[in-house]
Amino acid sequence: MRDPDGISIQRQHAAYGHGAGLYGDTLSPTAKAAAKPAFQLKSISHVTLTVTNGRRSREFYQRVFGLPVQAMQGSTACLAVGSGPDFVAFNTTADNPNAKAGVNHVAFTIENFDANRVMGILANNGLEPIEYGIPALIKPLTCRTRLRQRANNGGGPTSPLGTPELYLNDPDNITIQIQDVKYCGGSGALGQICP
Repeated sequence: MRDPDGISIQRQHAAYGHGAGLYGDTLSPTAKAAAKPAFQLKSISHVTLTVTNGRRSREFYQRVFGLPVQAMQGSTACLAVGSGPDFVAFNTTADNPNAKAGVNHVAFTIENFDANRVMGILANNGLEPIEYGIPALIKPLTCRTRLRQRANNGGGPTSPLGTPELYLNDPDNITIQIQDVKYCGGSGALGQICP
């Protein structure tokens, strides 16, 4: 199905794993990786959408899927999928019919997230660390960390400098975010504090 901006949504059984069978849960044996990967990804944390009308999108996702607000980052709502912490995020005040709607970025989780350690691993694997907030520097194989501040529900007593959020761009310039498995879009050192 498609949302009001035409963004494709696929709904599947909870057991779905891209395999065969009625529920897509019959999986072929997996080949062993040739080398140990840099990260052991645990889950997809969230998908952040660019929408043309935030109010309309919020009404759609809450009416059709019953997604409650798990956290707010300024005007961006993090709508919980299931019991969370996974979520769908978008700017609820967006009002730009000319915006290019679609997936802004996807976020993966790892155990024991530490922004400095993750940046070091990315740099050792050929990515170039860049300054956050300078769009002209963003290109394939770059990475950056932002410290989300209190105005966007970041930081807090466990992380007074802000909540670290790490982004990278893959070879096709697709933006990927890496966070801790506890990340819910909230405040705290791991973004794990959600009301």
